[in-house]
Amino acid sequence: ISTALMFCLLTVYANVTKRNIASWSTYLMMGLFGIIIASTINLFFGFKSVDLLISILGIIIFMGLTIYDTKRVVDMNNEYGSQMTEDEFTKIGIIGALNLYLDFFALPAIKNNNTDRLLHTHKEQFQCRPLL
Repeated sequence: ISTALMFCLLTVYANVTKRNIASWSTYLMMGLFGIIIASTINLFFGFKSVDLLISILGIIIFMGLTIYDTKRVVDMNNEYGSQMTEDEFTKIGIIGALNLYLDFFALPAIKNNNTDRLLHTHKEQFQCRPLL
């Protein structure tokens, strides 16, 4: 529910804002590749604090990607919507929907994967054990 609510709020923001979000794409892609590289390196070392940092940064980056992808679809529709053929309109709609679909399902995957693992390890760490 929290992911759906966050996704809806980000989509509303993308539709309402007048800011030029096109400049975000470079930074978001660099951040995404950075997270992929950091996750790959952390697979070998297994630092829990890096897992938490990757989760936080991943959520922020995918929030930005959600805003960027929504704004891009809306802007393309506003600029070229009346000039496109039905085939072009369908293709752009499918690509836009696929981008938003990936953004939507990446948010809970990042959040649940790393935070559940972190909570589980801390729970075991502070569990009471018998003295004998």
